[in-house]
Amino acid sequence: MRSSLIWRCSPAAHNLRGRWATPDVKDDLLAAVRDRAARTKKVVKISRQLQEARLLTEPQDYAVVLGALGRHRRWELALGLFSRRKQSGAACDIAVLNAAVNACKRAAQWEWALHIINEARCDCMRLDSISFSAAIAACAIDGFWETALGLLKLMKETVLPRSQWCIGPAISACARASKWEMAFALFRSVEEAGMTPNSVCTGSTIDACARATRWEGALALFEQARSDCGLVDISAFGATVASLSNGAQWASALHLFSCLDNLDLVPNIRTYGVAVAACEVGGQWLAAVQLLEDMERRQLNPDRRCFESAVRAYRHTQAHQK
Repeated sequence: MRSSLIWRCSPAAHNLRGRWATPDVKDDLLAAVRDRAARTKKVVKISRQLQEARLLTEPQDYAVVLGALGRHRRWELALGLFSRRKQSGAACDIAVLNAAVNACKRAAQWEWALHIINEARCDCMRLDSISFSAAIAACAIDGFWETALGLLKLMKETVLPRSQWCIGPAISACARASKWEMAFALFRSVEEAGMTPNSVCTGSTIDACARATRWEGALALFEQARSDCGLVDISAFGATVASLSNGAQWASALHLFSCLDNLDLVPNIRTYGVAVAACEVGGQWLAAVQLLEDMERRQLNPDRRCFESAVRAYRHTQAHQK
């Protein structure tokens, strides 16, 4: 704190402000912060330089820097900047607030996200769907389903439309808390509102069914998604395979996995992992080995769980042969 104060009072700082206080230089620095290929250290350094030189003058400037800090999981620095702007007496812009809430979401700091939302409501600031969506998503990461549903209820009370981008994270929160019935009810509410469930809603509901070993429901949702829009993402596909495996339907799980190419989906390590786990359930160690070889052909490095599942599949086979 002292070193920062000394720097601000130094001639170097004043020269820096004078040299940087041009629109071109400011725009270049903001563009560098916005660059998604920039390293965390560089983003933090430039954001501090922008603050020290007092170049953050417009709400969109703050939103850009807060967004960059959030992407790099530097939520504490983002909250510090958000707090200093508020203490300066500047009117809180919705884009700035949403960037701060998003920074909390990316770092799973759901309590801070709620704190920002509550403070904004106390200040009589009108929030939008993006504010609530980010806060609900923050709750979803750790499965705080009751808080997520409370935010959905609050949206209704404030006459805000509950979009799929708000309901999807709430379904995810229910899935992580093993509340599959509530997840399914939220999914149906999307359909009842006349909306076609997006990949987040569908994938999260399938995940909820998988965690509760409700493979029939997961498979039905998967097939419904295919018939409604013709496409499903790899997350929903993997969750469906996992639900079949968890429900002791290992043959169906492997059959579904064999249809991967026909669905134009690109598998990842997690997808292969649930398929190898299905081999473990069925004691199909040769199929597990083939999957590991297929991963190598696709230049995917099997993780520890893949190898452990394959080994257990082999032991399962040996035990039955004896």
